[in-house]
Amino acid sequence: MFREITEEEALNIIKNKELTDDLLNNENTVFIATQQWCPQWSAMLKYLPDIVKNNDNLAVLWFCYDTSSIFESFMVFKETVWKNALIPYVRYYRNKKLYAQSNYVSEHTFYDIINKGGL
Repeated sequence: MFREITEEEALNIIKNKELTDDLLNNENTVFIATQQWCPQWSAMLKYLPDIVKNNDNLAVLWFCYDTSSIFESFMVFKETVWKNALIPYVRYYRNKKLYAQSNYVSEHTFYDIINKGGL
């Protein structure tokens, strides 16, 4: 699965302070909080679809919060609760548990994180 989450799903993340179980329904899930204009996000978009296509047990979800009606509330949540002000901000989950966090990473590093379980 490779998709942008909805604003409703993003609001549930804010409410629960974490991704909800319905978003973590793959063995490996990666969530990216970003802004549409970010060149590093554009770079990641070039390699992510192929990685997802070649990994049946991987879901990559993202939220471009700058183009949403909840821009400020999501940004404040990300920067205060998750304590990360940079974009893109990437959270890696295995079996519904957070095991790594990063900001922009190259394709090689991303692949290493999802296959080796951390940075």
